[in-house]
Amino acid sequence: MKKRANQTNRSNNQNRVIVLENPNKEEAIDEALRDLKIKRARADIKITEYTTPHLLFFKKKNQRIEISTKGEKEFLLEALNNILDTLSIKCDSVAYSRKRGLIILTVNSPESKNKLIGKQGKTIKAIEYLLNKIALS
Repeated sequence: MKKRANQTNRSNNQNRVIVLENPNKEEAIDEALRDLKIKRARADIKITEYTTPHLLFFKKKNQRIEISTKGEKEFLLEALNNILDTLSIKCDSVAYSRKRGLIILTVNSPESKNKLIGKQGKTIKAIEYLLNKIALS
C-alpha cells in the first residue's frame, strides 16, 4: 500500500489530506481515518479506480483513495441541510458567517418560516442545540 500525506492550512482550519493506493478500499479508509484522528462524517472521501498493466495481457485493478478533513463551514452547512431535509423544510439558501467568535448560520426560507421556528420556538431551539453538539464534536 502506498501512502502520501499532505498538510495545508486554509483559513485557520487544519486541512490534512492523505492519498492511498490500495486494492482493499474499506481497510485503507479506516487506516486513514485513524491517522487523521477524525470520524468518517468529518472526512471527504474521493475514490478513483484505475488499471495498470500486469503480466502480459492482464490488467491489475487499483483504487486511489484521497481522504481530507472537511472544514468547519462545509461540515456545519451539510449538517444543517440534512436536518432541514429531514424536517421537510425547503430553503432557498443557507449562509455561514463568523462574528466575534460565534458561528452564524442564516437560513433563507420564505415559504416555511413557521415550520422552521415551530410552536413557541421549540423547533429552532432544537436545531440550534443539535448544531452546537455537532460543532463541538
